[in-house]
Amino acid sequence: MKTLVEMAMMAGKSILFKSRDSIIVIGIDDVHPESSKDGSDCGGDLDRGALGLLETFLKRYSNVKVTLFVTPCHLFLPPAPGVERLHGIARFLLGGIADNIIYRFFIKTHEPSRYDIEKNEAFNLYLTSLAKAGQIEIGIHGCFHFHNIPPYPSEFKYLDEHEARRRIRIAINKLTRARIPFVKGFAPPGWGVSGSLLEALAKEGFIYIAGSADFTSPVTYNATSMEAGLKGVPLIFPSLVSTKLVNIPRNWTPHRNSLARALKIIQLGGLLGVHMHVENVYHRVYLGNGITAENLNKLEKLVDTIESIYGNSASFLTFSEVAINFIHNTKKTLI
Repeated sequence: MKTLVEMAMMAGKSILFKSRDSIIVIGIDDVHPESSKDGSDCGGDLDRGALGLLETFLKRYSNVKVTLFVTPCHLFLPPAPGVERLHGIARFLLGGIADNIIYRFFIKTHEPSRYDIEKNEAFNLYLTSLAKAGQIEIGIHGCFHFHNIPPYPSEFKYLDEHEARRRIRIAINKLTRARIPFVKGFAPPGWGVSGSLLEALAKEGFIYIAGSADFTSPVTYNATSMEAGLKGVPLIFPSLVSTKLVNIPRNWTPHRNSLARALKIIQLGGLLGVHMHVENVYHRVYLGNGITAENLNKLEKLVDTIESIYGNSASFLTFSEVAINFIHNTKKTLI
């Protein structure tokens, strides 16, 4: 009797070897209308900023696809140093009542309407044009990217299923009203994943979650992801985390990982999941894997090397393409 992890790996390999030897996905988080004049370019500079650099990259590599994960109503601002620690102490002493006190006096967020995509027409039109060009897919990166319990960016970590579904529906409705084409795929803000979130996503008809990240564990066939988000899921293979929801792992990021790690993942028949942010620094917080000339140079070297070794057997897919193929092949494996 095979374990679920073993069946997930078998299904994953059946995808990877069905017609291609190597599959690569590239996911970019935190996309919203904030611009450099506001503090950080998270897409708001349009073709003059980070997304313009991405456009230039994609014009050079017409076979590469990217999934942008968009936050429809971004609220999060990094707190002042020590606030999260203070909040933890206050919760220990006062319980849940501390949340409102800390939120009122110590936490600042963006105004709800400031980066609401429904109120940013130029951003919406630009994002829509990118998606219609055929190399970019739009997924959902939470709703507000904020919760008033630390860690603050981990929006869904402590939400019950009802509240998780409410926020997911708000996100869906905002993207729909903004007329931005999107798929029902989800990247959890701040890697905040819970059973309630997985249930909510499955019930709302989502097909995948980019829910695990591990850029440090040694790459082996049976390795599991242990760094952030979902723990214990396969490091280099997609896997079912509910009856209808596929987890697509992130296991390589340009500012931390070597080309050798990427090639080893591919050599083992795994899926190479590239993780980036649109911004490199967010209001004094260094992320390091943003869309910069340096990181795009590393990405170019990665793509060039993969293509030189694998040629036409290398396939750059969107996250939804991987999820759909995975579900199809998993059904065959389990029959």
